Amino acid sequence: MLCIYFILSIATAKINVLIRMNKRLLSFIVLFVSIVRLNAQGFDTLGVNASGPKKAYSFGIKIGGNSSRFTGLPERTERQLGFSAGFFASYKISNRLSAQLEVVYMQQGGTYLSHDSLPPATSVKSANTITLHNIEIPLLLKYNLPGICVDKLQLLIGPALGINVAASNYYISDILFNSGREVIASGTETVSSDYLTFQWGAYFGLARNFTIGSSYLLTVDFRYRLGLSPVIDLNNYYTINPNLMLTKSNTLALTVGFGF
Repeated sequence: MLCIYFILSIATAKINVLIRMNKRLLSFIVLFVSIVRLNAQGFDTLGVNASGPKKAYSFGIKIGGNSSRFTGLPERTERQLGFSAGFFASYKISNRLSAQLEVVYMQQGGTYLSHDSLPPATSVKSANTITLHNIEIPLLLKYNLPGICVDKLQLLIGPALGINVAASNYYISDILFNSGREVIASGTETVSSDYLTFQWGAYFGLARNFTIGSSYLLTVDFRYRLGLSPVIDLNNYYTINPNLMLTKSNTLALTVGFGF
């Protein structure tokens, strides 16, 4: 509980900084809500009918697993597995259209491999597994696809803001010296200062709803998070590599939610 309280405290502080310093978030949300309202009016005018919960609001919890990787790094990169858990609130705008806000803890990152030759060693092979501990805040628009799975299959799309509260690196290095001696070193280090606090992204995916009784809902969704902004803080690097400016984090996720 202390760990969860500590993470939420850091996230709250950083959100306050964001509200004061980054006005783009508020502008983006206002624009998104305006588009949602226009779409809702359009659908209601057409008189589209679809099955779904009778109440306008729903709340719930969700948990899932994901696979993420970095793009833009010069080294060869591999995917890393992580998990997510959090809450969601959904509002039914029309019979086919709804908006969903989520606040989720999510692990992202990736593994990058390098192979160098640094005297007096003849070979240095390294693997660095980076784990980004993020508070993810997606604002999703969900549309019920007509005629598919009795109107229970939904298309979801929307922006997301990731707030990085911590980052760690598990490294392992295999060093081979000219003398033939081999040294293997490994450990975990904190690298929070190497990564930016605010990381923008966009979600695309599909969701399937299952009604449980008259008041409960089970939802399963498969989504892709496309990183829109860099994740590495260039201020902490003495030599700027152009590839670092393009490094982003992309994630495939499968989540299960329970709403009421």
